[in-house]
Amino acid sequence: MAKLIIVGESEVGKSKLFDRLNQTLYNDEYRRTIGVDCSFKPPMLDLPGTSYVVYDLAGSKDFRALVKTYYFDAEVAMLCFDRSNEASFRRIQDDIAEIKEKAKKSCQYILVETKSDLNSGGGVSEEQINQFKKDNEILFHVQTSAKKDTGFTELTVAVRDATQNIIDYGKRHSIAPGLQNPESTNRINWSFLLNAFIGLASVALCVAALATMSIVATPVTVALAVGGGVALLITVGMFAARQSGPDENPDPENNLSIP
Repeated sequence: MAKLIIVGESEVGKSKLFDRLNQTLYNDEYRRTIGVDCSFKPPMLDLPGTSYVVYDLAGSKDFRALVKTYYFDAEVAMLCFDRSNEASFRRIQDDIAEIKEKAKKSCQYILVETKSDLNSGGGVSEEQINQFKKDNEILFHVQTSAKKDTGFTELTVAVRDATQNIIDYGKRHSIAPGLQNPESTNRINWSFLLNAFIGLASVALCVAALATMSIVATPVTVALAVGGGVALLITVGMFAARQSGPDENPDPENNLSIP
């Protein structure tokens, strides 16, 4: 699955946008996002050959440290702001640098104006918006209104085009679909092979020791059985830590997954 994050200031309308992507009925009542809201394969982003998991990240300062962890490996980022609220625009200006550091090198950015039905001039100027897009090489800009249910067809098209850009990036850099690391096809994972060998040897040692103990239990056979068991547990722990830990190569340019 490809990873899409929705970021922006608190009360800017991210959750209403998130609900629309999931085709949830609109509700005027304010709903505060507690940390992160998540959706797998939202109906409006059900694109041919591509599945997205969408993270609606809270804008409150209370969750700033938490939401930043979701920037890692993002492939599409929706930068949401209310044009009549300059503070919300400054927020995405402040956040985009860190998102770029942690997201995929191929990450695509979509500038999303929320509450377009309420924007009657003032606030953020067109010149400010254009300069921000130019400075950050943002190709997509959509105006939406969750209340009026407008702009979401254009937003879906933007996500589709962004997805194609990611695929094209992978082709230009000879990255096969689904690979986390383009060098992985040419590199033997010696650490994994060593862990697997130690694990198999530990199992064999345990079995042999226990079989011997069934005939005659000596301090040596007991020590072998216990040692083999401990070695097996350590190996399993090392493998689990490796699977859940960060990638060996933190370079974002070599850390792509193409939907």
